[in-house]
Amino acid sequence: MNSLNSKLIVYDGACPLCTRLKELGVLLGLFDEQRCKPYLSLPEHLQRQVEAERFRSEMALIDLHGAPTLYGLDGIIFVLDPRRSGLTRVVSAAWLYPGLRALYRLVANNRYFLATPRFDMPGCSCTLPPNNRRLRLIYLALALTIATLMTVLFAAVLQKLLPGVNVVAALLMTGSGWLLQGIWAMLIRPADADAYLGHLASVMSRGVLWLMIPIVWLMLGLPFLPFLTGVAVAVSFATMLRQHVLRIRFLAWSQWWSVAWSLHLWCAGLAWLLFFVD
Repeated sequence: MNSLNSKLIVYDGACPLCTRLKELGVLLGLFDEQRCKPYLSLPEHLQRQVEAERFRSEMALIDLHGAPTLYGLDGIIFVLDPRRSGLTRVVSAAWLYPGLRALYRLVANNRYFLATPRFDMPGCSCTLPPNNRRLRLIYLALALTIATLMTVLFAAVLQKLLPGVNVVAALLMTGSGWLLQGIWAMLIRPADADAYLGHLASVMSRGVLWLMIPIVWLMLGLPFLPFLTGVAVAVSFATMLRQHVLRIRFLAWSQWWSVAWSLHLWCAGLAWLLFFVD
């Protein structure tokens, strides 16, 4: 009978997302912490059971008795359902498995962008995800779509505060600064711009979530509170600034990039505000 007793979950110990998911799995009782090891802490004979190049984009589930190593979604399915019950049959169905596998690959290849980078975790090039430009662009497109949708919803809030602001104005006010920063990165550091844009997408996605507070407030039919909107915008910017500083530090760039990002956002936003509001 299949079980996790002979298995060892191998994850990227330098990836904050992987580490947090491991901690969540232990907390939920899905597996014992002794069954999880970061790749770089494995003894050499166990590292040989992991295909190094494949591990860069997929977690590994190795067998201590020498059975074939499972990777990625197949490994996760085994961990969640070691006895191969109904869950395995559902997840492995032809209509569901390809979509889940594509989602896994998207998350795994962008994992260093999705969670805030940490500096107390040892890593090396053998654990860095491959530079898959197509998956990077998909992630950027998704982040941009989420930010655009949030901005469209937030336009209703801004109209209460600034009657001259419509959806187009809101998109220009909030998006122009990001566009300028992205262009600036591609011109100044073209070789590293892809990585920076990935982090910029995560900064943006994390920050716009705070704008949901006044949006939901209005959707519930509650009276408009300018103070609540101001607080949401301030917290949103503070969150994004902190994220930007941490990610610039992770990239080992100068923090002048954080200054430039702030100036682009505020100067572009104020310029469009003056244009649209009398």
